[in-house]
Amino acid sequence: YDLSGKVLWDPTPDDRIRISFLNIYNKIAYDEQGQVGASVEVKTSSLEQRSQAGGISISHKWSSAWITNLEGNISSYSLAAVNQDVSNEQRLLQENDVVELYGGIDTEWLFSKQLRLPAGYQFRETGITNFDEINNPTFSRFVKEVIRTHAGFMEGEYNSPDSKTHFSAGLRMNYYDKLSEFRLEPRVTVSRKLARYMTFELQGEMKSQVTTQVIDFQRDF
Repeated sequence: YDLSGKVLWDPTPDDRIRISFLNIYNKIAYDEQGQVGASVEVKTSSLEQRSQAGGISISHKWSSAWITNLEGNISSYSLAAVNQDVSNEQRLLQENDVVELYGGIDTEWLFSKQLRLPAGYQFRETGITNFDEINNPTFSRFVKEVIRTHAGFMEGEYNSPDSKTHFSAGLRMNYYDKLSEFRLEPRVTVSRKLARYMTFELQGEMKSQVTTQVIDFQRDF
């Protein structure tokens, strides 16, 4: 089953609040029969998966030329599995959890109808946990990895009075704490409307993405 919802609320003409959530759940189970010594045994293997997410965004218009947005959300994925090997009298437990936290604030200045300047800060934390346990032979492993990213950005946008020319240029700086590494990401876009059905556009940008992982060579669940 899955369940989702969203609340849209404008408490004043200058304020907007958006709240949303999502929940997805899946489960499967099956019985396995096998010969153990002189008797026949039946055991149940199962797999459960759940994805959840929730977020809130708040926007405030200070004036006709200044807007601020605040956003935060959390998402998680979890897996829990029991795999029974009846004939070998072996049971494998597996758990996997992925949690991501995000928060950001940005503000936008409108100097005129042609000139716009957005800037802001973003924080993201991603954590992955993996657990394995076997009863025969006895083995247990627990691994947790977390990485955090801090990012600041600023961009300028210009539109010509005749709306035929658009230019934007910006710079984003990421800091990955686990790697102790800074990464600069410039970007620029230029477009010009040449005719009614023809537009020339030139874009250039650098992007990066980071995550953390736990490698599991198990080939069952």
